[in-house]
Amino acid sequence: MERSFVYSAPETPRGSCRIVEKPGRRAGHRTAPHAPDRRLSGRRRCAHDQPVAFAQLVPVILSLLVLGAHFLRGGNLLLVLIAVGLVVCLAARRPWVPRLVQAALLLGAIEWVRTLALFAAERMRGGEPYLRLVIILGAVALVTALSALLFETTRLRRRYRRTSS
Repeated sequence: MERSFVYSAPETPRGSCRIVEKPGRRAGHRTAPHAPDRRLSGRRRCAHDQPVAFAQLVPVILSLLVLGAHFLRGGNLLLVLIAVGLVVCLAARRPWVPRLVQAALLLGAIEWVRTLALFAAERMRGGEPYLRLVIILGAVALVTALSALLFETTRLRRRYRRTSS
């Protein structure tokens, strides 16, 4: 029988790995074992959990970078630095990080709606087509707002949870 690590079943402590036997495997057939990663902040983690948590942060990172590009186009360097700083801040596994980034993303979604209204009104006054602009900026605002909700997923809650030190 082959042994491999499985990430936290309901009957095991949260954040721990347990070894299970996998019956029915061919002799010599091996899957990559996932060993716990104890390097980060003293908490026990599985190494295979890290890429998935990062993958869930991709929409958040992209939303912040697009927001930073919007501020750069407007010439507001302070807000550009804040947006880039929030991307860097995502690496810190502190319990305040999700709330800070969520607030920034929601404010960013409001900024996109404000920009949408401003540009659409300008195009309407000029008699130019505006439907495509409304669809694109509306989608950007929606993705930015929905990115804030990703911090409510179980995996990201676990990533940024408070540790007992």
